[in-house]
Amino acid sequence: MKSWMDLGVVDTIYEEEQEESSSNSSSLDTASHHSLQARVDIWSQATGLEPNVDILVQGRRFHLHKDPLITGSGYLKRRLGYGACATVPSTITPETFAAVAASFYGHNVLITPFNVAALSVAAELLDVAEEEEGDDVGNLKQLTEEAITRLVGAGREYAEVILRSCLTMMPEAEETACLASRCIEALIVSTEKGDDANTGDGSIDGVTALTAEEFQLITYSLLRRFTVSHDPLYKVVSLYLKGNKCKLLESEKNRIAGTIDCNKLSHQVLMQAVQNPNMPLRFVVQVMMAEHFNTRRSVFKATESESQAWKTDRDHQSMTLGAMLQRDAALRHVAKLKAAMKTTSERIRSVESDLTGMKKRLQESERRREALEETKSASFRFSSEEEKKEIRRGGLDSSEKRNGRGWRKGKRLGRKLVDGLKSVFRKSVTESHENDSIREEDEEREKRNRPCHGRSRSLA
Repeated sequence: MKSWMDLGVVDTIYEEEQEESSSNSSSLDTASHHSLQARVDIWSQATGLEPNVDILVQGRRFHLHKDPLITGSGYLKRRLGYGACATVPSTITPETFAAVAASFYGHNVLITPFNVAALSVAAELLDVAEEEEGDDVGNLKQLTEEAITRLVGAGREYAEVILRSCLTMMPEAEETACLASRCIEALIVSTEKGDDANTGDGSIDGVTALTAEEFQLITYSLLRRFTVSHDPLYKVVSLYLKGNKCKLLESEKNRIAGTIDCNKLSHQVLMQAVQNPNMPLRFVVQVMMAEHFNTRRSVFKATESESQAWKTDRDHQSMTLGAMLQRDAALRHVAKLKAAMKTTSERIRSVESDLTGMKKRLQESERRREALEETKSASFRFSSEEEKKEIRRGGLDSSEKRNGRGWRKGKRLGRKLVDGLKSVFRKSVTESHENDSIREEDEEREKRNRPCHGRSRSLA
């Protein structure tokens, strides 16, 4: 039997979807394509069948056989059930698909730290079938999983390489979030063990290039991994907020920091979080409340232990030196806890006072803004109504209003109207005074005439 590379390759196994020169396609002639072409040729010679389906991968077309594809991939089986053409998810590159497709033809895929993330995601998206009994090739999902476990645990360098590969696929593939969280966990554990303490958080600083939505996918995945302690999750979130403090909205910061359960943070991390300027204020308040609760719980436990010790001492009517030392240590511990609880309470009151002041200032600013808007609105309505009245009375046209003549004409009409009203008012007042004077004269005249009539009647 001839070797794979000695066999003639199928000319139509791979081509550009658009008509282009052969030099462009030759640049993609990688080892994966050679392996796939060789396997396709072997299949064609063994079965006597030519490639009968087309698979589109990022604008490139692969001519392959339907049977091995639908046997190896549940995704392609569903897509090729009603036609001879299918498109794979855009996250999968032509090189990655060539390697996966070659495995469907029975080829052993070479897995490295540089391609294991891409192969793992492709196997997940294409729904690679489980291996059959007696198959010596192995299932691609299982092979990539074993390789990831081995490489991530082998050292920091491999974990960093795989993490960078995951981050390049984050915008399109949510499946990479789980793998990225595994790499981050391995790097944090490696740092805590002191394998390479000088690098610090620099090994995971690549997460700061992610958007808020992409980073939150990683935090959700980390939540499923860190079920007992959220100290590693806090470190990752703090690093991300520090690198994006000028790019994120306050709502985004609160949403990202909200994934951390303050009750699952150690005392040391709680102390760091309270003083961390990169964390949002809402999270800091939650941390202080959690610290206050933990301190109170510790005080109650210590007090209960102390009471139990005193009760035991009374029962035995004596106390050994060890018991006395233990009692003194418990008392000192209780005193420290009470002092810490007092300090925490003061910090909480200070933060609450600041929040109350900020809330009052915001409310006052809002009231002033509303009052200003109401004043402007009232002024606008008054001027609009006056302008409409003047238009009806004086027949102003739009051109006069634009150049100001209408306003002056309306103003003159207004003055005339006011002067006319004043004149009428004066006239009415003058007439009223004159009428009053006439009535007074008539009354006076009647008074003078009445005595004369009386004397005339007496004389008669």
